[in-house]
Amino acid sequence: MLKKNNFLFVNSSDFTLIRFIAFVGQALTLGITYNLVKVDSAIILASVLIAGSLLISNTFTYYLIKKGNKVLSENQIFYFLFFDILQISCLIAINGGYTNPFIFIILAPLAISATYLSLDKILMIVSLALVCFAIIFNTYIELPENIRPILNDNYSLGIMTSLFTSSIFMVFYLYYFSLNYKKTQVAYQLASNQLQNEKELLKVGISTKILPEAYSWHFAGLWSHIKELNNKKLKRSLKKSENLLKNAVSIPIFVKMKKVQISNIYKGISKALK
Repeated sequence: MLKKNNFLFVNSSDFTLIRFIAFVGQALTLGITYNLVKVDSAIILASVLIAGSLLISNTFTYYLIKKGNKVLSENQIFYFLFFDILQISCLIAINGGYTNPFIFIILAPLAISATYLSLDKILMIVSLALVCFAIIFNTYIELPENIRPILNDNYSLGIMTSLFTSSIFMVFYLYYFSLNYKKTQVAYQLASNQLQNEKELLKVGISTKILPEAYSWHFAGLWSHIKELNNKKLKRSLKKSENLLKNAVSIPIFVKMKKVQISNIYKGISKALK
């Protein structure tokens, strides 16, 4: 494998803009609500600090843009969404909990995770959200008495049940329909890696060829028709070889080569590896 690149998911500037819009939405909602409804000053201060934490965390994505990271990796997206769920949950918890009409805004980070993350990280995000729902249902600061809704136990339980079921259904629905996009992105990234490797070698006059035929026809990990090769343990052991072959290119090596040609090949491969 000449050059290894991590699979990247989201444009940094787009993600920064989305989170900034989320901050503006929170700020406007809190500002309008607190101007219309009398709320304890401690609640206002806590809400401002929690909402401000989103803006502060968003400066980190802006820093990544300035640093030259035009796209975010899966792990970076995971950590940002993990923070966003905690931030929204805290804000909701001190402003009425499950009786707050904006509680369903917690579904937004879940939708993003289902679209861009791998299944294991999606499950972690969903688990975190469900735990937050359970905490919000049992521990929260009530809304001011003049706007506090009167809900019986059955209706309250119905709200939380709808949150649980909506979260799980929405996440796996979006995950299923995002699979084709993810496969396309993987193929695009693979082709980009191969073309970049070829470009490095062409700079020193070395022609190359990508090996889709070799991968499709000669890689033992794809021989599902052979019973002895069609088992999980062998497939796991061949995974590293599969990744290497997917990023491989062939270089024509002649029996009789001039020393300068050999030297050019060595320099080209060394440069690509860096």
